[in-house]
Amino acid sequence: MKAMSTSLKDGVMTGLLAGIFWGWVSMALNSLTGVVPFEGTFTHNLVSFTVGGAVFGVVTAGFLAAAGRFLPFKPVFAKAAFASAVLWIILRI
Repeated sequence: MKAMSTSLKDGVMTGLLAGIFWGWVSMALNSLTGVVPFEGTFTHNLVSFTVGGAVFGVVTAGFLAAAGRFLPFKPVFAKAAFASAVLWIILRI
């Protein structure tokens, strides 16, 4: 089986799309559960979650492209989850 290799451009584009998608999914889940009340209108939140998800996705994809081979996991999903968690913790500090 041949290992799948992606270029930085492909990785960043995938991260961008995944981030936008995750922003929309998280907004929808929050709307359904009401865990955290929204502070703005639907349109404002849609734009915020889209841009925020895109930026976080691009940063995570760039981090994976640069340091992915050094991470202690084989599956791509595990690497992506680890990179996202580390970047999120860094942002929270």
